Amino acid sequence: MTVTLDPDASATDSHVRRTLSDISLAVAKGKKIVVVTGAGISCSCGIPVRQNSVVMKEALLSIL
Repeated sequence: MTVTLDPDASATDSHVRRTLSDISLAVAKGKKIVVVTGAGISCSCGIPVRQNSVVMKEALLSIL
């Protein structure tokens, strides 16, 4: 199942609210869940991007 929703629309769009409800029910019932996201999701979560070599070098040095 592939779903694309505008989170801002959930306040006014009953279809979006129903779809979110269906997704949350499926997740609650599911035993195995796979989520695939596009590029950029890691940045908003605080994970450094691979393209920034300075950040990657610092991360590698911190675990050594």
